[in-house]
Amino acid sequence: MDIEVNVRMNLSKDDQREVTLVVPEQTTVGSFIRKVCRENDIPMKSSYVLTLYESSEPLRWSSRLNSCHVNSGMTVVLAENEDDEDMNEIRTVHCNLWWPFAFICFMIGIIGVTAIVVVKHMQEQPEYEYGIVMDAGSSHTKLFVYKWDGVKVKNTALAEQIHTCSVPGHGISSYEANPEGLAPGLRHCLREAESTVPKEKQSSSPVYLGATAGMRLIHEVNSTITDEIFKVVRSTIAEFPFKFTDPNKQARIITGAEEGLYSWVTANYLTGKFGMVHPLKLKSENKWNLEGPGDNTLGAMDMGGASTQMTFYPGSQVTVPMEYSGDVILYGINYTVYTHSYLCFGINEIERKYKALLVKSNNYSSIIPNPCGPTGHTTVETYTDVFEAPCTKADKTFMADDGEKNRTYEFIGSSNNTQCSAMVHSLFNFGAGCGFSECSFNGTYQAPVHGEFYAFSNYFYEMDFLNLTKNSSEVSLSDYTSELTSLCSSPWSKVKDMKAANAEFLPWYCFRGHYILSLLTSGYKFNDTTWRNIRFLNKVNNKTEIGWSLGFMISSSSSIPATIPDIMISNLAFIMLCVLFIIFMILGIGFILLGGKYQKMKQRGMYERLKSYGAV
Repeated sequence: MDIEVNVRMNLSKDDQREVTLVVPEQTTVGSFIRKVCRENDIPMKSSYVLTLYESSEPLRWSSRLNSCHVNSGMTVVLAENEDDEDMNEIRTVHCNLWWPFAFICFMIGIIGVTAIVVVKHMQEQPEYEYGIVMDAGSSHTKLFVYKWDGVKVKNTALAEQIHTCSVPGHGISSYEANPEGLAPGLRHCLREAESTVPKEKQSSSPVYLGATAGMRLIHEVNSTITDEIFKVVRSTIAEFPFKFTDPNKQARIITGAEEGLYSWVTANYLTGKFGMVHPLKLKSENKWNLEGPGDNTLGAMDMGGASTQMTFYPGSQVTVPMEYSGDVILYGINYTVYTHSYLCFGINEIERKYKALLVKSNNYSSIIPNPCGPTGHTTVETYTDVFEAPCTKADKTFMADDGEKNRTYEFIGSSNNTQCSAMVHSLFNFGAGCGFSECSFNGTYQAPVHGEFYAFSNYFYEMDFLNLTKNSSEVSLSDYTSELTSLCSSPWSKVKDMKAANAEFLPWYCFRGHYILSLLTSGYKFNDTTWRNIRFLNKVNNKTEIGWSLGFMISSSSSIPATIPDIMISNLAFIMLCVLFIIFMILGIGFILLGGKYQKMKQRGMYERLKSYGAV
């Protein structure tokens, strides 16, 4: 509702005029004074006061006209107060301090919560440790880099493979005539490892080299040669910044039992059989689900170039003789398994023994029929290649003169599956007793096969060539023998066009297939039923190779000190600080609400001191 108010000016002796204004009755005194000054070209001063006519008491600037009983037709006086300090209480400028307080509290709360969350997150981030293992096999050397959370689980690493490098050249055992020649290849892969392991972790990351059957064979013949080879190996590794404090232990020949045991560790670790979930499968959860040591574990069958290993848990009812047992402590549980390595029964050396047997069976003739070779294919081998290797030196029946050593043998393929099977079978001494009720061959004890098995390396390559790896658990023994018979009955004109990972081995896949068949059935005693418990594969999850190196790293991790993270903030302190900073944020919200309330009150009557008129 608008009211008409008469205003008598009493600002100076020269300005005693009277004006009339029409304003809403809800207008504040301060707004009314500004309107009077603006419409009458009067300079605005903060010392102006408004009084009722015939009254000397000034009205509060924040009061409304109707609340001061200013009605339509009434006269008010606009004057200047000479004693401005007396009016401070009336015209006190009220700044809205609640919002600065809200901002400060909010900033303290947000910055505080962010800071402690970042600190806690950094604290919970694992500090990784690293290790390098080089598998120096008979045919090649391969380097693996592993990493794991330094805290470990029950003093055992949850390691994962992060890098591999194949060392250029052949296996280290092939450098017996020139040990210095192996250094450049080793340096190549060690440089890759150096670029993979963070610089700050290199001095604490151990490096190992384990030489397998190829070096075992040379060591048995001439240990001086192996000493010279390892001298070069150790000096080359020492050039790099990795932890290599005990060269004789960190670069050495590992035993066949170790090779078999660590391959078993790898296979069971990658498949979660130790109760721990491998980082590649599930990083957020670890489950202990074993009923007892060894229950539900997998057997491991590895076949390298110079030896083959078999390792498995035989069941709680079987007592394994000491010389055939392996023990390892993993994730707080002790495992005792059956393990044995057959030296000279790796795929390359058994092939050499087969050739030596063929030569001897044909009275050392230069032309040798080869029932396992495809018809139409001829392989030429020298006397040295056949008889001068450690695994066949004992097979020759005479001392060869220089003329004999220069001889060559032509192995003429005949694609005779039946004769091939018989010749391969004769490579084993199945009749030799072992002193126990259960024997495999060559006087070796073997516990009855128990549980499921993984067969890898050259087992896998043979099965892959026969196209029997996609669903190997569904492949029966008869499926295998059928494919093998078909292969061994095929001429070279057909075999040469078959798809193979390495065409060089095409003439020998028939022999290799019969060797694996005799080894698994007559040697290890797998039958039609237990054959289906074998899975032929080379990698788990199509990423991590099955071999002894990962198992070796996991087992060795128990001797590597755990990384204890610095506790920058405890859980209790984290919770208490979170509560404190949240309280600051709540206070900020409260101050915002108070500021909003105050602003509404100011809009209804309070004002800010202005240099200009502002809006009414």
